[in-house]
Amino acid sequence: MIVIRIQAGLGNQMFQYAFGYSSALKNSTYLLQDIGNYYYRKKQQIHPRAYKLFLYNTSFNKYFEQPIDNLVNALNAIGISCNSLRDKYIRCCSRLSYINEDEITFHNINDNSYLSGFWQSDHFFKDYSIDLRKEFKLTIELDELNIRLLEEIISTKNSVSLHFRRGDYNYTHHLDRNYYITALNYLKSTLQAHKLRVFVFSDDPHSARNCFFGSVPDDIIMSYVDINGEECGHFDLELMRNCNHHIIANSSFSWWGAWLSEHNNKIVIAPKLSSDRQHLFARPCSDWVTL
Repeated sequence: MIVIRIQAGLGNQMFQYAFGYSSALKNSTYLLQDIGNYYYRKKQQIHPRAYKLFLYNTSFNKYFEQPIDNLVNALNAIGISCNSLRDKYIRCCSRLSYINEDEITFHNINDNSYLSGFWQSDHFFKDYSIDLRKEFKLTIELDELNIRLLEEIISTKNSVSLHFRRGDYNYTHHLDRNYYITALNYLKSTLQAHKLRVFVFSDDPHSARNCFFGSVPDDIIMSYVDINGEECGHFDLELMRNCNHHIIANSSFSWWGAWLSEHNNKIVIAPKLSSDRQHLFARPCSDWVTL
C-alpha cells in the first residue's frame, strides 16, 4: 500500500492525492489517505482548511489509521499538542518507509511507503492526467446561483478566469496589479479579441475590485465572482475549470482550476517564480505562459 498525508487547503489536497494515486498505480497497489491533520487543526482552532476530497469522484477514499490515534486525538482534545508523537510513531512503528518530499523522486517510490509533502508539480503525476481529471469530478450538484453563473461562463466566447489571491498570504507573496494587466493584454493580443470577459475569483473580492478599478480598459469586462465563501471553494473551482483561458495566482487552488480545464487551445498564464521561491508555490506546467 501507499499512504499519502493530506494537509492544507483543497489545491494542496489535490496535489497530494494525485501523487499518491500515481504512486499507487505505478506499484500496482492501493492508496490510503492520512487525514489525521484535520482533526488536530480543528481542535487547536488553527485557521480552518477543511478536508474536501470526499466531494470528488476519488477511487481511493479509505483512510489510514494507527493504534496511537485514539491517544493523540484525546490529548489534542484537551489542548495538549502531540501530533509530533504520531509522526514519530509512523516513522518507527508502522513498518512503512517514511518519505519526505525533499528526500526522494517519483521514480524511487516503492510499495509500503508513507509520503509526506506537497508535491506541487505535474511532474509527479502527468502520466495519469486523463484518469485524474475523472477522479476530480465534483460529485455534488451546484446550487442555483452557481448553475446560472456556470451557464454564463459556458456561453461566453473566450471566457477567462482570473485568480486574485490575498487571504492568508503576507504582503511579500502578493502579486501586483502589473502582473494581471500584463496578462490581460497578452491574452487580448494573442486571441485577437475585441472584448474579453474576465471572471475574477478571490478570497478578498473588495481588494480585487479596488486593485482593478480604473486600471482595466473598457473592452475588458470584469465580472467578480463573490457568491461562494471559503467553505464553498469547490464551487469556485468548478466554475474556474469551465473557463476557456486562465490567469492564475501563485496558488495551488487556481493552478488546479487551470489544469482541470479540458478546453482545446486554452491559454494559461502563471507568475514566473524566482529560484528562491520555486519550493513555495506550485510550478507552472511546461506549456503555460509565465510572466
